Amino acid sequence: MSAHNIAGKQKLFGLGVLKTKYELMPLVGCLALACGLAGAYSVYAIYQKPDVRLNKKSKELPPWEEVNPQQSQKLMTINQKWERIPELEKLRHEIGSYKY
Repeated sequence: MSAHNIAGKQKLFGLGVLKTKYELMPLVGCLALACGLAGAYSVYAIYQKPDVRLNKKSKELPPWEEVNPQQSQKLMTINQKWERIPELEKLRHEIGSYKY
């Protein structure tokens, strides 16, 4: 292969190709937006969700035991109320859950 062909193939990859193949700009824009939103949601989940942990070796309670059922964990909740079930609470006390 000549040096010209190799240089031409190297120009095929990278952002410089957008100067010659402008029809790829929407695709690159959509992928960049999707990656940015995925990264933003990951950061949001780490800092806002109580059931997400970074340290697996923690000796604390499991994350599902620390979730407050009265606080919504969704971005949007419509007409949903949570109330304690007396039979379930009685059963938890009889079993001897480590939370109490």
